[in-house]
Amino acid sequence: MASTLIINPDVLILDEPTAGLDPLTTRHIIDLLIDENAAGSTIITSTHDLHIVEEMSDVVYVFGMDKNIVKFGPAEGILNDTALLSANNLVHIHSHRHKDKVHVHPHLHIEHHQSTG
Repeated sequence: MASTLIINPDVLILDEPTAGLDPLTTRHIIDLLIDENAAGSTIITSTHDLHIVEEMSDVVYVFGMDKNIVKFGPAEGILNDTALLSANNLVHIHSHRHKDKVHVHPHLHIEHHQSTG
């Protein structure tokens, strides 16, 4: 990525820029990309790391298993649409017991995410 950034591109297209990175390096990459965007670069990213999508993205596209666009919109709206995320294998519904109560909630399943942001 460094060799690309040195030429100050107008558009960066990145595939999984934080995949397999430790948390500190992930933070550095996110900050670098946010700074590049603030400086005027357009950044197009595909990622399985949904936990970084809201921070890095203005618009999010969700691709279905058939690789067609299922929905797009602001990150917050997409990430809060549990039915959409579940239907497209981006999260699974997780339930567990606490004494007498069963809690059911969406659970990020990072290694199976497919979205762009």
